[in-house]
Amino acid sequence: MLPCVTGVNGIAKQRWEQLLAKVHGSATLYVSSNNGYMLNFADVTGLRVQNRSCRDADAEIQLDAYADGRTTSLRIPSLFRLEYKNERAEVLAEEPDSNLFSFCK
Repeated sequence: MLPCVTGVNGIAKQRWEQLLAKVHGSATLYVSSNNGYMLNFADVTGLRVQNRSCRDADAEIQLDAYADGRTTSLRIPSLFRLEYKNERAEVLAEEPDSNLFSFCK
């Protein structure tokens, strides 16, 4: 678990590469980010950041949490909005405008 990477000095390159080696060996890695920078983010997640902007309110997300198609809505404190191009990630949650918020690869 890598909780809340923040800013450009979020995690040292050597430590990040050690974690990725474990992931490639089939370990699971959970990462949360508050505008954090992660080396090789697109390669690891399957998402490419297209745009970054400041938010003026919390993020509102929708989880497809039920097999019958119902969703759960949540408000998440988030200072920045990252817009992604999905290249190969599984979407777990998105904002009402379909911007990705939570995902896995």
